Amino acid sequence: MRFPTPIGDMTCGLFTLIGILTPIEARHQTGVGQMLDIESD
Repeated sequence: MRFPTPIGDMTCGLFTLIGILTPIEARHQTGVGQMLDIESD
């Protein structure tokens, strides 16, 4: 039986969003930017 919701796709998108928003929020709080390195295999 197939699971109706693509959990893997949703989890990947969620972690990507967290990875992008965390440095943005840190910049708002500290005024210092951060580097975001994204690598895919």
